[in-house]
Amino acid sequence: ATLAATGDPDARLAELRRARFGSSLPFLAHIAHREGGVLGERWVIVERLADVVQVLDPNPWDDKDEAHSLSLHDFLVRWELGGGGYAAVRG
Repeated sequence: ATLAATGDPDARLAELRRARFGSSLPFLAHIAHREGGVLGERWVIVERLADVVQVLDPNPWDDKDEAHSLSLHDFLVRWELGGGGYAAVRG
C-alpha cells in the first residue's frame, strides 16, 4: 500500500501511523538509500515507529550498520521514494 505522493503531509503521516500501529511491529519497509552517490533501494526492519524511527538491517552478514535511527520525516521520504512497500515480519 503506497501513500499518495500528493496531498497533505500530515494526512500521509496519519495514514502511515494508522496502518502501522494497527498491526504489530516489527515490519519490513522498502526505502530509498544513497550509497556512493548512487540512489538505490533497500529493505530495513522497522523496530519502532515514533518521532524517531528505529530500523535494523535485515542482512546481518553485510558491512552495513545493523541498527540505526532515522527521523520520521527522513523515513517517510525514503519510504515513499522506495515505493512505499512493507511486509509483516513473522517471528
